[in-house]
Amino acid sequence: PNVVQALLEGIQLSQPQPRMPSELIKYIGKMYNAWHLAVGLLETHVMLFPNDSKCAESLAELYRLLDEEDRRFGLWNNRSITAESRAGLSMVQHGFWQRGQSLFYQAMVKATQGTYNNTVPKAEMCLWEEQ
Repeated sequence: PNVVQALLEGIQLSQPQPRMPSELIKYIGKMYNAWHLAVGLLETHVMLFPNDSKCAESLAELYRLLDEEDRRFGLWNNRSITAESRAGLSMVQHGFWQRGQSLFYQAMVKATQGTYNNTVPKAEMCLWEEQ
């Protein structure tokens, strides 16, 4: 353990938990080998501040870096707006890659045609492109 890990653990254990910028938590987790602490802290922040999209995006990024695809898909299932995203994630998660990709493609087509009226967040569109 290093000093930064000890400080992050102290923040995680404090009640009430102070609010830290999610990008800072993600950076500390990556750079100071405090993955497990950063993930736990961000998971708590997502529960405490459900409307903070940056926090959920930082948590999803850490899940991606740790190859925790099931947790990442679960997080996206909770925060995705479109039915195509949720169905596509479920298909990919269960190994139906082509079906999932076609659902993501349909969502991209709908977004370019203006069906969603700019209500889909950019992070969700990036998820479609990534998948």
